[in-house]
Amino acid sequence: MALSGNSNYTLDRDALIGHVYRNRLAATRSGGTPTSDEISDATIALNLMLKAWQVHGLQLWVIKEAILIPELSKQSYSLGLTGDHCSLSMKKTEVKVAGVTSDTNLDVDSTADMTASDNIGVVLDDGTIHWTTVSSVTDSDTVVLTTGLPSATAVDNHVYNYTTKIDRPHELAEAYRREWDTVVDVPITRLSREEYYTLSDKDSQGVPVNYYYDPQLTNSVFYNWTVADSSFAKNNAFVLLIKKPFDDMDSATDNLEFPQEWYEAVADGLAVRIAPSIGLPIQDRRELKSEAKKSLSDAMDFDVEQTSVFFTP
Repeated sequence: MALSGNSNYTLDRDALIGHVYRNRLAATRSGGTPTSDEISDATIALNLMLKAWQVHGLQLWVIKEAILIPELSKQSYSLGLTGDHCSLSMKKTEVKVAGVTSDTNLDVDSTADMTASDNIGVVLDDGTIHWTTVSSVTDSDTVVLTTGLPSATAVDNHVYNYTTKIDRPHELAEAYRREWDTVVDVPITRLSREEYYTLSDKDSQGVPVNYYYDPQLTNSVFYNWTVADSSFAKNNAFVLLIKKPFDDMDSATDNLEFPQEWYEAVADGLAVRIAPSIGLPIQDRRELKSEAKKSLSDAMDFDVEQTSVFFTP
């Protein structure tokens, strides 16, 4: 028996659209391709469908760990491309040689994860964080800051760097606080909007034990209570388990951000949405919709965590 030895089959946007027109709708002859207008219309339908599907199920493959860096006394954090310092690629090192006011050259334990133009944050002795960008990396332990330090930073103070901020999360599943030196994560309790707004003293400093998440439109907002005191801001981070939005299908060669088990459901769902525009008879559309409903249900049934569930009276 001959096997390929491969399991990396994937579909790009235009290959998917062509398959749907040929094999799901029989609207294009075998080997033919849809017109540019048909591809354009199908792309809109595809993106609308994928965005609508974000409301379904766990979609485990898009749940990611994002690190949000706390700031001294800050009540809320904006999560999104124009928001605060939260990233899927947050890295940490420590100050190797104490820095003083106006220093732009900073000695750290390692620059291995740093590149020019990265965002970089240096924890200062007063508990605040100096955020700037990496001007250049001189060697394995020296980084050049675009803007010099506004005040002193001691040996072993944390230094953070990352390249891009997170997209606005589609959903915030869980939140933890992480003590960097021990890598201990402690869950933070989620509050409702009413519970958060009934807190009387929102400036109270300490170790955050609660949070409230407000989705909004452009950037979402993460409120923490109590707000970070100097010790927490210097030594901890927030760990957010977020559900990231599905990537847009913009270009002809963009691949689906779905596991292979979902490909049939995507093709069937897109066929249902294209069918009216090609004049498919209503009975055929009903049958197509029934098939699409089953393939989506099968995919969603597979997309679950393989763990036990316990009920306590």
